[in-house]
Amino acid sequence: MRAEGLTALAQALNGPTRCTLITLRDGGNRNGVESALSWQAGYPFAVSFASGAPTYDPGARGLHELWRADAALVLGDWRAIDDSALAALAEVPSVVVGPRASEAPFAPGAAIDTGVAGIHEGGVAYRMDDVPLPLTPVLDGARTAAMTITALAEALG
Repeated sequence: MRAEGLTALAQALNGPTRCTLITLRDGGNRNGVESALSWQAGYPFAVSFASGAPTYDPGARGLHELWRADAALVLGDWRAIDDSALAALAEVPSVVVGPRASEAPFAPGAAIDTGVAGIHEGGVAYRMDDVPLPLTPVLDGARTAAMTITALAEALG
């Protein structure tokens, strides 16, 4: 009923003016992730690199096969992960790099806290209509995620 009401409102507003209805999705910067995955892998979501090459299965949204993994690397804010995936992460050895990583409820083997985009570090966020917005850090402090990942890659490389 709510969706029908919002659709009716958008249609009614299109008479005297211009109106667009965009639903907000759960989680973080999904438009940005979809843009980056499309650019890097050729697919907007549900990309698996398990075979060594990116594969796309639109029916398999996200973490449905996490239980099969040998380990998990969570980059970014773990709070955007749904409860069933958090429960699955508790069963897999994991490393978390991102804001408040040490607060992750699934007890990762290693947790590296970083700054928050738009507060401690710059970057780009995407509005719901796919317009990129530059993020400028307003506070100094925590190491940025980019610095952390670069240091880890150099240490492993």
